[in-house]
Amino acid sequence: GSWTAADPTVGLMSCAALAVSGGYLAFFHTAKLVTANLAIAFGVAAVHALRMAFEGQEVLALSMYFLVIELNAGVPLAIQIVIH
Repeated sequence: GSWTAADPTVGLMSCAALAVSGGYLAFFHTAKLVTANLAIAFGVAAVHALRMAFEGQEVLALSMYFLVIELNAGVPLAIQIVIH
């Protein structure tokens, strides 16, 4: 859903939902899959952030992008710390 969102703001915030799959992967699977999930989240979020920046919303795009980074990196990292 987040890749095909017509509104880049909706698409960017939808990337935050990938933190859920990142948490699942961190709990039950390997670090390689967590890394792949992070790469997908960061890539899709970057596309939507660039679309927002081209529409004149640079500050909002940057702050939303960093929120997506924090969630998608923080949730799996916290789970990895707890289970190992």
